[in-house]
Amino acid sequence: LSDPDITEEEYFEIISAKTGVLIAAACRIGCILSGLPEEKEKALSRFGMKTGIAFQLADDILDYVAEQKDLGKRLGKDLAEGKITMPLIYLLRNTSQPEQDEIKEIIKGQGAGLSRILELFSKYNAIEESLKAANALVEDAKSELSVFPGSREKESLFAMAEYAMQREK
Repeated sequence: LSDPDITEEEYFEIISAKTGVLIAAACRIGCILSGLPEEKEKALSRFGMKTGIAFQLADDILDYVAEQKDLGKRLGKDLAEGKITMPLIYLLRNTSQPEQDEIKEIIKGQGAGLSRILELFSKYNAIEESLKAANALVEDAKSELSVFPGSREKESLFAMAEYAMQREK
C-alpha cells in the first residue's frame, strides 16, 4: 500500500483481502451452520464482503478526520507510514501535476506533511468523495439481503452495515 501509483482497483483488492473476506466469512458461516440454501449463503457472503470493504474504507477516512483522542491512534498515521488509501488515491487522481508531485513527496516522508494533505483534501473534496464511495457500498451491501424476508435479524444486519459509516473511532 505504499506505492503512490496504486490504482483504486488495486486498493479495493487489498482491502477486500484484508477486511472484506473476514466479514464475508463470518456472514457465510452463519448460513452454513443454519443450513440455508446456497443462494442465501452467497447473498450473505456478498453482503459481508461489501460491508467489510465499506468498514475499511471508512476506517481509512477516519485516519484523517477523527478526533485524535477518539481515534485511539495518531491522526494521519497511515500517511506517516506511507499507506495509500482511498482519500489519497482520489486526491492523486484529481490534482494538478505539481500537486501530485508534492503529494508523492509527502508520502515518501518529505515535504509539508499532514497539514498540506488536509488542505488539499478540502480543496478537492477528497474526504467527501471517499465517503460517498463508502456509503454507496453500504447501500449495495444492504441490497444483497433482498433474498431474505423482513425480520429482526435482517434489520440487525442492516444496522451492522450502517455502523461502518456511523462510528467515530
